[in-house]
Amino acid sequence: MDRSKRFTNFFHNFVVMKKSVNFLPENKRNDLKQLVDLVRRNIKDVGMVILYGSYARNTYVDYDQRIEFGTPTYYMSDYDIAIVTRKPIGAVEYSLYEKIKDRFFENKNRPFHTHPQFVNYGIDDFNHALSKAHYFETEIKRDGIILFDSGAYKLARRKKLNFKEIKERAQKYYDDKFGRAKQFLKG
Repeated sequence: MDRSKRFTNFFHNFVVMKKSVNFLPENKRNDLKQLVDLVRRNIKDVGMVILYGSYARNTYVDYDQRIEFGTPTYYMSDYDIAIVTRKPIGAVEYSLYEKIKDRFFENKNRPFHTHPQFVNYGIDDFNHALSKAHYFETEIKRDGIILFDSGAYKLARRKKLNFKEIKERAQKYYDDKFGRAKQFLKG
């Protein structure tokens, strides 16, 4: 293996997450600041709040309206937010999210304002997923922007999978989804 390839493979795991949303318009930055504040006030043990998805990649759609099959439709990207806590939030998770959303939308035009979508991880679960190179969590770490970091937790390095591991994961995913699809068709 040549030197440059060894260098690239070595630093593959050292993903430094971005910490700035200054590329976003001021109103979007203010929304995110408000969301972080609401999350921290309503959820205990928040260690990190991470923006991921289209807003983190700066590929978001602010508002798109068109007519499809004679029907006016519109689309706008969501704020995708991962909340990392000591343990998963559990049973009250969705009621907390609704409470945060209700406060967020006070004095806003709810249907035409960017909606937040939340996902929660306990730090151990998130780090386990990173160490097993789970795609979704790896994407959050690779593309995400840290909006809040208490400093209490450290994210694991992501593992680079070999072809055999990728094939095994794909087969397991296929078997699970294909089994569900067969059950759906029978029903």
